[in-house]
Amino acid sequence: MKWINNIRVAYKILILVVISAIAMTTISYGGYGAIDKGNEYLGEMYNQKLNSVRLTSEVETSMRELQVRAVLSMNAVDDKRRQELANDFKKSSEIFHKRWSDYKDLVRKVPGLEEKLAAVDRDSKTFEDTMQQVIALGAGGHPEEALALYNSQGIKTTTVLREELTELKDRAVANAKMIYETNDEASKAASRNMLLKSLLALLVLLITALWISREITRPLRTMMEVCGKLRDGDFRD
Repeated sequence: MKWINNIRVAYKILILVVISAIAMTTISYGGYGAIDKGNEYLGEMYNQKLNSVRLTSEVETSMRELQVRAVLSMNAVDDKRRQELANDFKKSSEIFHKRWSDYKDLVRKVPGLEEKLAAVDRDSKTFEDTMQQVIALGAGGHPEEALALYNSQGIKTTTVLREELTELKDRAVANAKMIYETNDEASKAASRNMLLKSLLALLVLLITALWISREITRPLRTMMEVCGKLRDGDFRD
């Protein structure tokens, strides 16, 4: 190891600088990785989970609008009002399909939702067809038959569809909570790793600095001792 002692002081200081740079790079890379992973979790939570909750809520709102139009049509007293409700039902139906389509596009790559999406497709069609029949009976002057159909099938299809949408919403909320907990654990682990790396880097730098300091001061101390002997008249070899 004598060759290390014979290295010039400038090179020894350069070693300290290189060790410092490696330590800072390692710690910074770990911190950057943790931040990047956290941003990925947050992006998934917003772009998929939060939007899933928003879209399912909007789909449920559109479903309610269709239901309200059907109920109002049973109590409409003139043809003009029935026609207005029929037009409103058509517009709400378009919005309903648009929002549901947006939701399916959003969760298309999420595993385990195929059967649930197919069930909602089927039950939403049954629901919409039933409400259209209720409106048609009301517009045709058969409010009693419309009410009977609504009570026998409309309420049932509405309940089934609402429960399915609520399940999808709850699933998105549960997944968002899981992402939050995963991100929280990852952040804590990253903080611990950065702390350990910082302590290790500090220890290595401290040891290296003490070594360099010793290597710089040792020749100086030797020279001072020799000068002191020369001052006292000791010229022995």
